[in-house]
Amino acid sequence: MAGMRKKHTRPGLHTIIEDMAERVGQQADGATHVVYVILDPTQPDPLGQFKALPIYVGVSRRIRRRVKQHFRCAAYNEFGNKVIYRRLRNLLLQNVVAEIEVIERFDTKLDAMIAETVHAQRLLKAGYILCNRWFFQRYILTEREMEKVVDRIRYAAAMEAAGWD
Repeated sequence: MAGMRKKHTRPGLHTIIEDMAERVGQQADGATHVVYVILDPTQPDPLGQFKALPIYVGVSRRIRRRVKQHFRCAAYNEFGNKVIYRRLRNLLLQNVVAEIEVIERFDTKLDAMIAETVHAQRLLKAGYILCNRWFFQRYILTEREMEKVVDRIRYAAAMEAAGWD
């Protein structure tokens, strides 16, 4: 039927994702914001920094919900122009579920957002190819460009705190 979502069905997928969301939530260890990495378990990490190939760096305040959202969008083929959902769906079609790990914990959104970009830049400079969409997390930046990004993040956080959504 036209307009209906075609869900990827894998026996036990819901349970696997629920378990992963719980495990990743425990990794957050009470932090209000976390930086996390999504790993492709079909490919080894060539530099040995992770247990599989890192393909995405993210930040979240509600990591359990975010984990479920990533996989729901991939399973229901609702990714629009988000490369990460396409990548996750391709893994699901191979009966593979990507891994998610918390790599850093924060008490403020500002610190977490800066760290997300710093981690993405570190991985990009090491030669990893990420599925992140934000320009500052897709391309290697110069030191000066990175300073400008951090200033922009700080400015946006200050405006948000002042009620200027």
